[in-house]
Amino acid sequence: MKVLILGQPGAGTGIQAARVSQILGIPELSVGALLRAAIDEHTRVGCAARGYVAEGRLVPDSLVVQLLEARMARSDVRHRGFVLDGFPRNIAQLQTLLEWLRPAGIDLALELSFRRDVGYERRRSRDRADDDGSVIRQQFEDYRRETEPMIATLRHAGRLLIIDANRGVGDVTAELLRVFRPPRFTNECRHDSAPRRPRRETTWGVRRESSAQSDEWVQPATTASRGCRDRSEVR
Repeated sequence: MKVLILGQPGAGTGIQAARVSQILGIPELSVGALLRAAIDEHTRVGCAARGYVAEGRLVPDSLVVQLLEARMARSDVRHRGFVLDGFPRNIAQLQTLLEWLRPAGIDLALELSFRRDVGYERRRSRDRADDDGSVIRQQFEDYRRETEPMIATLRHAGRLLIIDANRGVGDVTAELLRVFRPPRFTNECRHDSAPRRPRRETTWGVRRESSAQSDEWVQPATTASRGCRDRSEVR
């Protein structure tokens, strides 16, 4: 399974990606962790990315793509899939990712949605050098300008699930559990002999959007997205 975890700064995508990785038993690919490791190891990409990371700016696509392409070439990702945090952040990165994955595409994109003021306060509360007010405001602006159009592309294509993240970390994880472990079909007892189709219980709190549009790079719906209320989905 190939899953994307998306969300604005402070959404908690990192911790939820780690938990989804455990739930599904698939590798977690964190662009932030890959960048930090490259910087610590003084690799060519790490040295080039160091200044951007230190200043809280977006690392150029060319550097991020190099790191991620090398990681995705490993056997664990090729055989088991991944849960991806921190990529894609814009339409160009999404197109690159889908090209890598052709013809299979992605299985599911999850957006952790919450109020911007909550995310701002979460960012302010962290003990990180890049979390001063001006840098945080710029990160939210980058997200609005670069990432929101990319998320709109996923929404119109058809496989985006929106998770309400205006809750505690544990509550969000519980919602993700319901996404990936949906209730089974249940048959209601009837006193007549007429056949009746099984009724699927819904997974509340998850909104899925639907669209008649399609994207040839993205697979049809998988079991991970079944049992969710309609609001959006990517093909």
